[in-house]
Amino acid sequence: MSQDLGERSFYPRRGRVSKRHLDALHRLYPVLGVPAAPLSAGELFGRHADVVVEIGSGMGEATVAMAAADPGRDHIAVEVHPPGVGNLLAMAEETGLRNLRVHDGDAVEFLARHVPPDALAEIRVFFPDPWPKARHHKRRLIRPANVALLRSRLRPGGVLHCATDWPQYAEVMMEVLGGDPQLRNLHDGAAPRPEWRPVTKFEERAVRAGRPVTDLRFTRVPVRHGRLISVASLPGVEAHMKHRPLPFALPAYLVLTLALGGVVWWLLYTGSHEASQVAWYCYGSECSTDDFRGAMPVIGGILAVPLAAAAWPLLRGAAPGVSLLVAAAAVWTGFTDAIRDYGVTEDSVVGWRIAALVVGGLAAVQAVVAFASALRTSGVGNAWRGRRSAAGRVHRYENPHDAKGPAVVSFMDAFETRHDVPVTVRRELVGRPVTVWYDPTSPQDSTRVSVGEPQWSMVGRSRDQVHTRLRELLPVPEDHRPEPASDEEDGATGPVDLAGQLDRLAALHRRGDLTDAEFSAAKRRLLG
Repeated sequence: MSQDLGERSFYPRRGRVSKRHLDALHRLYPVLGVPAAPLSAGELFGRHADVVVEIGSGMGEATVAMAAADPGRDHIAVEVHPPGVGNLLAMAEETGLRNLRVHDGDAVEFLARHVPPDALAEIRVFFPDPWPKARHHKRRLIRPANVALLRSRLRPGGVLHCATDWPQYAEVMMEVLGGDPQLRNLHDGAAPRPEWRPVTKFEERAVRAGRPVTDLRFTRVPVRHGRLISVASLPGVEAHMKHRPLPFALPAYLVLTLALGGVVWWLLYTGSHEASQVAWYCYGSECSTDDFRGAMPVIGGILAVPLAAAAWPLLRGAAPGVSLLVAAAAVWTGFTDAIRDYGVTEDSVVGWRIAALVVGGLAAVQAVVAFASALRTSGVGNAWRGRRSAAGRVHRYENPHDAKGPAVVSFMDAFETRHDVPVTVRRELVGRPVTVWYDPTSPQDSTRVSVGEPQWSMVGRSRDQVHTRLRELLPVPEDHRPEPASDEEDGATGPVDLAGQLDRLAALHRRGDLTDAEFSAAKRRLLG
């Protein structure tokens, strides 16, 4: 069925097509061109990434520069001028860009007939023909019907970015874009000129003529705002979720941990400070003393281990380094004060002080590195970087025998749009409800997606219920694999066959294809 696309916003220009452009059109368009067929960005670019469409790329210099500066997203340029299409194809080949494709044709027709709704992350309309005469205003690209089409092809949260050097057209753009109920201006009025947008010949011409350039950036908002899906918000799960508790109430736990740290400091400091005052009795190669101060360094060193364990819930990977740093600082300070208070010579304690400095320095480095790593992957660190969280599933784990390997994590963003992103994860996260931190402006960017365990304890029925709910929300191909057959079904009766089936069953469980309940039920069937 044909579709009325209204008045065209352009008329094909006549121009000489050079041999270079003609060669690029004939040779490269079959490779880098976007056919007049339903758009499948995954097949077109060979990956799943955000897609940006630029309407009217001209001769393509700015388009190539923007695509080269944005390798994490895929770009489609739409142009009707053959020399411009040919030049863009030639430049794409020369620069080796893999994230740029070209469509030769009407942008409105391309979007209406070949691009599915909610498919694009951004649409750019830079310096469209202003059609300044009143009788030609109906040909302007930015008019209500076309804006509704552009908006429908954006996913929720996608951006429509327009730029013009005609003040009257800028006012019309603001009125038309602002009048769409599903578009929201990202700025208070016009947007500042983005540094990443190259200066085009149209912009240079406008600057020479004294005309201001206006940028407008609007985002699509959903009719019904979606909710941020987290493990705790899944229906039927709230009653089974509980926060992971510390061993005691937090204030008391902090006091006890600090008290243990104070005891370790006192023992090591006093033992080092009073070492010269302890009377030792030596018999041959063995020495002993009745003074408790002689045993204080040993006791303090032993207690540094439980101090690290006590600090673990608070400091995580930085706890061992902090514990060693406290111990080393106490020893160094004790010997330093002994030089001042008891006249101990520096030569007699220089070895101990150097050892304390080395251990303390290494401990400080370990603590800082561990703390930085934990902060980067923690909820606080991700929130500080503008990340948002969602519940997800890890599947397609490629190396089930490795502790860490490539996989795919599936999750829904704040607008309830599903994303399947390749990541590298720990094996123990496969088959569990996981927390996914992602960049809301580019949820498909694997470099901005991190996966971790939920900050809740989930055992028994609650974990199975969470996993079951996630399987309903985020189905994956592995869900449809048949369960391993029991020994009665496949005729295996020997212990070797039974062991092999148990191994395969355990592998499916580790990979996340089976929940705990399904794994237990299948194992019971195997064992009779």
